[in-house]
Amino acid sequence: MGEAGKIFLSPGRGMRERGMDKEDKIDIPSKKLFFSIGEASEITGLPPYVLRFWESKFKELRPQKSRGGHRRYRKEDIEVILRIKDLLYQNKFTIKGAREELEKKRREGK
Repeated sequence: MGEAGKIFLSPGRGMRERGMDKEDKIDIPSKKLFFSIGEASEITGLPPYVLRFWESKFKELRPQKSRGGHRRYRKEDIEVILRIKDLLYQNKFTIKGAREELEKKRREGK
C-alpha cells in the first residue's frame, strides 16, 4: 500500500487495456466503508462473475451481504481481490497455487 488509499500494482489484464502501466495506482476511496459488486468490479478491473467465482475458491474473500443479499465489499476485500489478481494474472499462479501463497503470507503475518 502506497499513498493513502492507493495501491501500486504491476500492469495486468484489464489494466493494460485501460492504458494503465506499472506506475499507475488504483484508488480505493478510503472514506467509503462498503462497495457494491459493480463498484468492486470497476476498481479492480474484473467482471462481477470473476469476483463471485473467486469467492467460491478463496476463503480470504468473503464479502458481507446486505439484508437483501447484495454483496458488500470492504476495502480489505478489494485489497484481497487485487492480491489474487496479481498472483493469477501477473505471476501466473494456478488457483491452488494462489491459495497456498495467500495462506503462506497469512501465516507469516503479511
